[in-house]
Amino acid sequence: TDDASVRDPLTGLYTGKFLERWTAGLGAGTLPIGLVLLRVFGVAQLRKQYGLRAELAALAGLTQSVQDLLSPTDKVVRIGSEDFLVVLPSWPTDDVLRLCDEVCDRVARLDQVYPFVALPAAVAVTVTRERPLPLARLTREVENQYLPAPA
Repeated sequence: TDDASVRDPLTGLYTGKFLERWTAGLGAGTLPIGLVLLRVFGVAQLRKQYGLRAELAALAGLTQSVQDLLSPTDKVVRIGSEDFLVVLPSWPTDDVLRLCDEVCDRVARLDQVYPFVALPAAVAVTVTRERPLPLARLTREVENQYLPAPA
């Protein structure tokens, strides 16, 4: 069973601590792992702007948008206030890209349900045999995609 320290209290998703533990024994060149890093802009500000209920509803919608598409061996890991990593062991590249498109489409439609807030997202995708997982590279790719509009 999981201990509470490897679960995000707001979403129930795994945390970075879980990811470190889960990948610690994996050697390079072994199992290919599909990775989708989804950054959902504004989700970290929802509580301040709209309250806890709105934040929890948006996070639940976001979580469900991803988890509905996964098998029991796949994992969603919350690695930051706005970053969610989908870990897809043994997924081929085409399937990872299809999942990415579907997740982005579902997240884009979350403004149609409570709390009715648009949450723009950026995504970076890879299928890798690298260990440790190339999270820094995916993070840079996401950051390069989204440049906020000048104030």
